Amino acid sequence: MAAGAVADRVVSSAERVELRGGLSIARGTELVGFGSRDPYVLPETWAELALTVLATRRVGIDLQGMYGASQNDEMGRFEVAAIFPLVERDDPRGYSLLVGAGLGGSFGGRLWWEEVRGYPYTLARFTYLPSRETSIYATWTCAPVDTGIVDRLHAFENRFELAGSVGFFSAGARVALTSVSGGDPRRTYGDLEVGFFVALHVTFTPLRSTR
Repeated sequence: MAAGAVADRVVSSAERVELRGGLSIARGTELVGFGSRDPYVLPETWAELALTVLATRRVGIDLQGMYGASQNDEMGRFEVAAIFPLVERDDPRGYSLLVGAGLGGSFGGRLWWEEVRGYPYTLARFTYLPSRETSIYATWTCAPVDTGIVDRLHAFENRFELAGSVGFFSAGARVALTSVSGGDPRRTYGDLEVGFFVALHVTFTPLRSTR
């Protein structure tokens, strides 16, 4: 009976929880004085909790909480978004395409242009399940309006993530591109972050009675 229950288990293509640990390298230019640019290379370590749950077939919630450290600086970030599946198919060889919109905030000094910031953002995620025990997923997150910048700076951030899981483990890569404008005279500064992570990964069995 137990073996049959395992064999018949339905795996959601959209819902998951992950506890991640990662290492990144950030490279870019920072504001010095009123308008000068100074290059930097910054190693970073971080831990993150990611959770995606669908309340129904048409709406759900996506949560991200991160803590990072770089040299003597620390940073925390929290994001929450409402998500909407455009397509979703569970079971082996299932797939899903989610879009969402939400609000995020961060604090600390790991990113040179911020102390405390808040921002709206959008996301899109595609997931494919080759089998019940494996998945491949890609996520794009865009924060085009930053509302908490000090010194009249403006940031436009894009994050791209590609990862795969086998059983309870996953690994992936993340690239973050940020354009920051400001200073006197006004100039554009860039930040490119490339990182890798490993994670404990758990998928959900959908509750068909509520979905």
